[in-house]
Amino acid sequence: MPAVVAVAALAPACAHVALLDAHAVPASSAAAFAGAAEPSAVDARSTEPSIVAAAATAAFAAVAIVETLALAGTAAATFAAATTASAAAPALAAGPAAAVDLTAAPLGACALPAHLAASLDELGYCVVEHAAGSAWCAALRDEIEELHARGALEPSCNLLATSRVAPATAGGTAVGSQARCEKRGIAELTVLLNGELTGAIRCASDGARRGSPTLERCATACAPALARALNAAAPWLRLSGVDTVKAQYNHGIGGCFPMHFDTTARTQRHVTAVLYLNDARGWREADGGSLRVFPFPFAPVAIPPCAGTLVLFSSACTLHRVDRAFAPRCALSIWFRAESDARRFPAAFPAWVAPAEADALRFLRGASHLSRLTKVLFAREYAESIEEAFGAETTGVRDAIGLHFAEVARLEVELGEPLLEVLRASLPLVPPLPPSGGDEVGGD
Repeated sequence: MPAVVAVAALAPACAHVALLDAHAVPASSAAAFAGAAEPSAVDARSTEPSIVAAAATAAFAAVAIVETLALAGTAAATFAAATTASAAAPALAAGPAAAVDLTAAPLGACALPAHLAASLDELGYCVVEHAAGSAWCAALRDEIEELHARGALEPSCNLLATSRVAPATAGGTAVGSQARCEKRGIAELTVLLNGELTGAIRCASDGARRGSPTLERCATACAPALARALNAAAPWLRLSGVDTVKAQYNHGIGGCFPMHFDTTARTQRHVTAVLYLNDARGWREADGGSLRVFPFPFAPVAIPPCAGTLVLFSSACTLHRVDRAFAPRCALSIWFRAESDARRFPAAFPAWVAPAEADALRFLRGASHLSRLTKVLFAREYAESIEEAFGAETTGVRDAIGLHFAEVARLEVELGEPLLEVLRASLPLVPPLPPSGGDEVGGD
């Protein structure tokens, strides 16, 4: 359908979603992936005036989009569809930072790019290339491999919600069951938890500490320094400390992570940082193992796991996964806590998104809609990523995938076909192409 007509459908569609929220749509019975952000039930005590206000706000935002697009006549450029991860990335592309040899300097001393705050607030992620020196990356990688050889790393597992129903509890209520499933070819070690070094790193008697001084320093000194640097670059992050540090070793036999958000109701994670530590030979496309982020409503972006690359993103709002890796892959993940009043991000939009468009997109990117919309819009990608990560051989994985599609069917009814039809036709958003035939010279 014509772009302006398609966007016009957002008015009643968004109003429909607002009414659903105000009437307390039941929360999901279970998420197919336990790490996904959990939709929260809305207070059932909502009054009729608040229902009308929510619907009116959504409808107003959508109508404003239609008026803006009709006047500008540029809807097609703004809503150009991108079908692959290699599509043009949003305007705030990752820019290389000055290389810093972290053998002598802490991680927080790396040169953060000037656009970091804007990238996090508009897209929900930022890539810092050459954030760590090669010698420091090699030291961390060697220590992770040594710990793995000692048996200190454990298989990476997740609890998958399944379609089976457990026996009734003592109170007489049947509850959904979970299956503990192991990711193939991935081992990990929690280095620091709740601000404290774990036993595998702290205990000297087993020789682990002797082999991991760089890991210990990274968890206790470099990670806090990075938090301070991030607060200085983007004060609205309001980071309060380091929550968890994990070392990861991927054997390179196809291991991967399914699509998920890093925060659930049970965690306080606000910012996720991933530092790649792969060997000096570099990383080839055939090796796989890229981090794939889905910065809704923008196009997915694949980030190669090159040594020294640091990726920062919103723990709560950035959907992501790791592609299958066919070469050994080492990484260090750091999760930061924030003050209780820290706002969710991303909260803004790139300059090329018109203000009226941003109003409706902000509504759809809100806390109550993001996980539901992405689960439906990326339904097949979700299922494929679960199967790739855990295999389809076990009953638990098959049940989890079946439950996922049942959940998608329920959400499609709740969200309404008008809204989903518009979104499927209009997303992802990509920046308009620059004028052709000019004298401008592009640069990196």
